[in-house]
Amino acid sequence: MKEILFVCIAVLFVFACAKPSDAPLVGNDRDAHNCIGSAGYTWSQTRGSCLRVWEEGFALFDTQDKSASTAAFVLVSDNYAQMEVFLPTQPGFVLTQSGENHNEWTAPGQLWKLVHTEDAWQLLENGRVHYEGRPVQAD
Repeated sequence: MKEILFVCIAVLFVFACAKPSDAPLVGNDRDAHNCIGSAGYTWSQTRGSCLRVWEEGFALFDTQDKSASTAAFVLVSDNYAQMEVFLPTQPGFVLTQSGENHNEWTAPGQLWKLVHTEDAWQLLENGRVHYEGRPVQAD
């Protein structure tokens, strides 16, 4: 019995004297805007704050790969003049309302265009629909 107790104390002593890990702490990954990426927060240019895009915006799903588990998200400004788009592979970018019917959003030099049709939203890359979806209406 004394031998088992001695082994347990020795093991505890070894772990107590071990060098602390250099691994970053979970939640200690703030970006330049102080957003915590590991908690799902990203910077919004239009809102000027950190947010979770899936809580604030609506999803558009990949039309090229139906099995994709990722989505693009769109944040709508209060007056619909700007749309902020978040893609799975790049930081968010802002599109500004354009078009005769005010149903398109573009940006100079941007390959992407957001279009609102009668029954859906479409995000086009170089004129090709890449993401599409319908916002969920609140009850």
